[in-house]
Amino acid sequence: MEEQQTQVVSSVVPTVVSGLFDNSESDENTDYSTSDNVGHSSTINAIDIRSDESSLTPEEEERVVKRRVQNRMAARRFRDKQKDRAHTLQKECHRQESIQTMLRYELAQVRKERDEFRQALDQHMAVCPLQFPARFYASSSNS
Repeated sequence: MEEQQTQVVSSVVPTVVSGLFDNSESDENTDYSTSDNVGHSSTINAIDIRSDESSLTPEEEERVVKRRVQNRMAARRFRDKQKDRAHTLQKECHRQESIQTMLRYELAQVRKERDEFRQALDQHMAVCPLQFPARFYASSSNS
């Protein structure tokens, strides 16, 4: 499988990339390399296309290095922010779960109290000399 990918990359990349460079440099000065990721042989992860870096002036090289450092730092900040967001969401999730547990406990207590009141009402209605209308009694025991 890896041999097929290498063949595909070596045959496709030069034809695709050669149209991108209109200068007089030949394909011999351009480095086409693929990343070998052993665990993922079914996909090509990256193609590193670089022009001849020796032709850069010192100022251009300095800009490239500076940009790489800035990019590295920005990537680090982004990863740190992602971790912070994940941590914050996880804390919020735990907080909401504990609130939910507390509310379920409270609901169970209220239902228990309601059932006790219903039972007391039923016992009272059995011995009460006053006759309450059926709709009053029925409406109090349905909820």
